[in-house]
Amino acid sequence: MLSIIIPAKNEEKYLPHLLSDLKKQSLKDFEVIVAEKGSKDKTREIAKQFGATVTEGGNHPSVARNNGAKVAKGNVLAFLDADVRIFDKDFISRASDKFLHKKYGVACFFAKANSDEFFYNFLFFWVNFFCFLLQKIRPRGGGFCIFCRRSLFEKVSGFDEKINLGEDIYFLEQVKKFGFRYFWKPRIHLSVRRFEEEGKWNLLKKYIKSTFLEICNKHKDKDIEYDFDYDKG
Repeated sequence: MLSIIIPAKNEEKYLPHLLSDLKKQSLKDFEVIVAEKGSKDKTREIAKQFGATVTEGGNHPSVARNNGAKVAKGNVLAFLDADVRIFDKDFISRASDKFLHKKYGVACFFAKANSDEFFYNFLFFWVNFFCFLLQKIRPRGGGFCIFCRRSLFEKVSGFDEKINLGEDIYFLEQVKKFGFRYFWKPRIHLSVRRFEEEGKWNLLKKYIKSTFLEICNKHKDKDIEYDFDYDKG
């Protein structure tokens, strides 16, 4: 069985779209867990309306993912961000089949920008290409879509909750020896809202700094801020 875990805080605008996409999937044998805490909007109510299991989240995606995993029933955990979109109705089926076929331990998937703007499409293509090329050397991928075997997740004690930004990369580094794969297809659509809210170049510089710290084995550097709260009201 597959358990889909979604960290969420103040996500009433985006969460319904993802949950609706999941309802339309051709594969039905999966559970959906929304890890929510402290939302000031209707995130929790929306999750329940779609039949998702709602559990305690946290002040950071890593905490929410770990809490979601604690109540998950599946032997495969799929972590999705609340603002991704899945337009391919066979995405879960195809992703699961590819992941399980060669018994990979952890996998990430090509992220397409959910925008027509050239900047994002150009940036996302090259980031994906970079991740694809380095997959056997140094795993790269985003927490917005990670498939992992539960046994391996538990072996490394999940996501490190002390890391502000780049906890997903650190997690992939921890489990890479069990088999990592970056799939070019199927593709998931990723929101560009963080770029819009923080500024394209500001966020890009933040990601570059995070990557540099990770390469220097300084994952737990607290200099990089991460805002998990999208409530602007």
